[in-house]
Amino acid sequence: MDRYAYVSSLRHALTLICSTFNSYKSKNADDNPRYTPYTIKDVSNASPVEDSALGEMTVSVPEPKKKVTIETVPEPEATTLSDNCISEYCDEGECSTSANNSKGKDLKGKQGTNKDKDPEKGKAGKGKEGKGKGVARKRCDAKDLKDDFSKIFKTVTMTAGSLSGCIRRATSLDDQQVRSITKCVDNAVHALSQARIIAYWAIENYLYREVAASTPPESTVSTDVEMVEPTEPIGLPEPTNPLEPTDPPESTGPPTCAVPPAKAGPLDLLLDSSHGTTIIRNLLSSALGDSGHHDTEDPQAQEAQRIGKDMYHQLKSVLPDLQHVNPDAIPLGIAVMDLAKEMHTSILTHFRRLPGVIVEKMKKLGRNPDDIPDPGTAEDDDDSDEEQLKKYRFEHGHILAWWAHFKNLPEEVRPVFTPTSGFRDTFMLLSESALIRVLWGDGRKKYYPTRSIMETICSRKEAEDLAQSHYGEFLHKLFIGDRDKIRLDPRKRQTSYGRQTVTMERVHSEAPSVYSHDALKTYRESLSSYFKAKKEAKEQGTLCTATPPAFPYDEDAKRRSGRYAISNYLRTDGLQAHILAFDITKPRPWSKARIDLPKIERRFPDLQSIIDAFGPKYKDCAVIGVDPGEVVTAAFCGLNPHRPDEVTNLLVRRSAQYSPTLAHRRAIDHMKRRRPLIETQDPVGPDVWTKQRPQTIQGTQDNQSNQRNMGTQETQDGIDPQHIPEIQRFVEIPSIQELENSLHPSKFVSMDSYHDGLKQLHYVFDALSGFYGSHSLKKRTWEHKKSLRAEKDWAVDGALEVVKRSSANTEPPPLIVYGNGTFNSHTKLSSLHESFKGYFFMKPTKH
Repeated sequence: MDRYAYVSSLRHALTLICSTFNSYKSKNADDNPRYTPYTIKDVSNASPVEDSALGEMTVSVPEPKKKVTIETVPEPEATTLSDNCISEYCDEGECSTSANNSKGKDLKGKQGTNKDKDPEKGKAGKGKEGKGKGVARKRCDAKDLKDDFSKIFKTVTMTAGSLSGCIRRATSLDDQQVRSITKCVDNAVHALSQARIIAYWAIENYLYREVAASTPPESTVSTDVEMVEPTEPIGLPEPTNPLEPTDPPESTGPPTCAVPPAKAGPLDLLLDSSHGTTIIRNLLSSALGDSGHHDTEDPQAQEAQRIGKDMYHQLKSVLPDLQHVNPDAIPLGIAVMDLAKEMHTSILTHFRRLPGVIVEKMKKLGRNPDDIPDPGTAEDDDDSDEEQLKKYRFEHGHILAWWAHFKNLPEEVRPVFTPTSGFRDTFMLLSESALIRVLWGDGRKKYYPTRSIMETICSRKEAEDLAQSHYGEFLHKLFIGDRDKIRLDPRKRQTSYGRQTVTMERVHSEAPSVYSHDALKTYRESLSSYFKAKKEAKEQGTLCTATPPAFPYDEDAKRRSGRYAISNYLRTDGLQAHILAFDITKPRPWSKARIDLPKIERRFPDLQSIIDAFGPKYKDCAVIGVDPGEVVTAAFCGLNPHRPDEVTNLLVRRSAQYSPTLAHRRAIDHMKRRRPLIETQDPVGPDVWTKQRPQTIQGTQDNQSNQRNMGTQETQDGIDPQHIPEIQRFVEIPSIQELENSLHPSKFVSMDSYHDGLKQLHYVFDALSGFYGSHSLKKRTWEHKKSLRAEKDWAVDGALEVVKRSSANTEPPPLIVYGNGTFNSHTKLSSLHESFKGYFFMKPTKH
């Protein structure tokens, strides 16, 4: 069977699939499960492809593979993917999963490195393991071990559960004590979220003041604005090879970079890697009511501290009623350092992408190509945001230069010039040291609400020792717990993550020959040498004879201890507990996670490639076709070669995939439209909009308890007139929707209009931040995310059932052919065909 005949027969089969969907309707009605495949026993009525149309079909020329400069770490033999068609012709394998080596959407692809001060650092000769001088250190240093794990193994984010549920399962505290701890953490997250919002306001106000002062008044800005000549590039340091061995840093301060020249202005310092973080850290400390001052002799660092203070004071001059957002005086100094790094990364990412957005809008307006500026370095789809940010070099005057081009755009098409923030409580990154200060306090207060409770779990000295020398042990003690004790307690049930969770030091002690610092360092050096040899062979046009080193993996240690070695960081929004960990069974992906399914002409260019993939019985291969669409997200149809008259199909509809989102949106909109009633003498708290409405204005009570509280009695004509004064004690306040409608547009027009909008935003700030940061809304959002994932899991399970019904035998493996689906959505609801394709691609290959 030649290549043309096979491809023609394959296209005939795919055409039969499409005609089958046109001839038969899905049976997944309301009275049937919507993700249950339906098998058609007779397809003889399906219209075949005409011979004339089949003769006009031509075989596409195989496209050459795209050159990838970033090498992929080989997969370990113990975690080889299953022999299904998707994992078999996936070019990147497990390196293309969604759980990449990043911390999620909120961290902008930033690695979680602990820069907190460790007073016990370097004291290797002290402690139980090595007293006195001259004693060799037996335990691997925590920082070195974490550095090795983060550069070799894949970083994952484990959803351990709710804060209260994890603490209740891991400890023996009662419900009241658990509520006290979770409330303290929730207050800390809420204070950090509010400080983050105020910091973005201050940065926005400061930038607008600076660029407005540099713009000539009453003059039209020319489109031929000359870019400021860079004397020395500023920004992030030069990218380095992560595989090269590096010594542990001597200092625990912020990452160092080349000091910008003395002529660098405040806006240039904001884009500097170290001084920009200093500016934001001092700004956050001012918003929280903390001095945040750090003694330094560097004049640029002193200038950065002054700029951060000036930003807050300038915002204070516009908003005189602005108050500190940390009324409980929770010590958040260490958490502010991590938050400042995350905010600075988002600012750099925003101003890196802003030139491309402005240039794209100029092209859509039909501007002269000669007047359109160069946006700078082009983005590479294979690079992550962090890698692209390392390659991008900000020139001096970057913000001022692009402000001139921004002003040339019409007001109605101008993008958002500065980064902004919503009112929700975002997930905050808390290290173990920061969490200890939140739960024990800083020692300046004689009474701290959660200090006595935490002392029942462990002493502060023990907790600090764990946080400095045993990364992950404190989080394991507080949120995971001992597996044996939980298994013996009938009232508790351990999660699947908890049963497989250990610490890095325990993994190291189980197999020191595999997971020690020296062994992991040797692996990194060998892997780096292999990549260098492969690169040199490619440049010289010769065959690479070097072999990659064996991936460090010990099955016995994984079975005894666990799979996930947790780090020393916790991500939480005040309700959920996400713990960062390293998966010791999978290598770190070095390239950007992306879904790149190869074309069938490229994957199977000839008959020999088909035989290599499916074996000599390739004609017995079951074919499952997937047709992506807008209304129908994915239409699966399976053909069994042993039963040619039988077809199994499944429709994954967009309405079903969107049903959790629409239900969540309706519930939130109902809460936002609610106009609560409060007593005239009571203050308006932030939780009045999330509580149930006690009664209506017309006097109709919801229940008897409300009647007793209101002191009213109904008559045949309505409410007794004698109790009207009691009703007048209540007043109806505006709804959240009305407060949001009162806000000004976010696009910049003039400084006066911007200040008016900022004042209105501050007027409704407490109400909106209290509503979006409430416990009930966080819980609804969490339930929405879980329902979305469950809906996708049901759809994937139904799709795999189609594969199961179409495949009579395990050999040869089935072939899944996914359509291109390159189209745009023309409705208010965006099409889900691409996102579902990515999820369906990852699910079978992951397991």
